[in-house]
Amino acid sequence: MAQKAALIVFAHQSPASFNAALRDAAVQELSAQGFRVTVSDLYAMNFRASATQDDIIGDLKNPDHFQYGDETMRAWTEGRLSDDITAEQRKLQEAQLIIFQVRGQDRHSSGPEQNQLQSNLTK
Repeated sequence: MAQKAALIVFAHQSPASFNAALRDAAVQELSAQGFRVTVSDLYAMNFRASATQDDIIGDLKNPDHFQYGDETMRAWTEGRLSDDITAEQRKLQEAQLIIFQVRGQDRHSSGPEQNQLQSNLTK
């Protein structure tokens, strides 16, 4: 029987953070349970969080009016997405378990979005 695969998508800028400790604990526990664990450390990889034309290899269908969704769908069907994206897609396809370990919202931050969130949670 093939070994089960787990993917941890980790996004935190500090390798000494609580999130990093949680990641390490998950790797240890999943490995003990027989999983082959892969960690995608997005900060360490300098993985871009923005969606741009750089995600596509080759010519665009309409370079004068770039439509990200249309262009990436076309690039995906033609096998022309950038190597960093296809590598992560491959990891996602191979995994039976996926964990997103990311920095949470700071409870002590303020601003309109945080105030709205707190308001919604207390209703």
